[in-house]
Amino acid sequence: MENNAKWAFFMIALVAGVALGLSVNNTIMTGQATRITPGDSDGGLDPFEAGVCMDKFGKMSIDFCSGNFMHEVAFIEGECKESLYDCTAYEMVCFQGECMTNEEMEETVRTMAMIK
Repeated sequence: MENNAKWAFFMIALVAGVALGLSVNNTIMTGQATRITPGDSDGGLDPFEAGVCMDKFGKMSIDFCSGNFMHEVAFIEGECKESLYDCTAYEMVCFQGECMTNEEMEETVRTMAMIK
């Protein structure tokens, strides 16, 4: 077997082993097997709450900001589809994947600073 093929086999075996180990560990710790299901953590199109979406194939996408534009990813028909919101249209700013007021952003930053 070539070196590249050996490394590919090793990586696949490693990933499968880690996944199996996490599942078995969770079953032992909680008595329940972990079941990951597709969906959207913020319930769909909600520019005022950051979320994570997982499609039917297990690919994950997150809501994120680009300037004051919020990229909202929502679970629609088995896929994570993106919508774009201009937070300034709501007289808000985009921060950490959601539209929020300046006061909310400042409070979030203060809370994050206290956690560190």
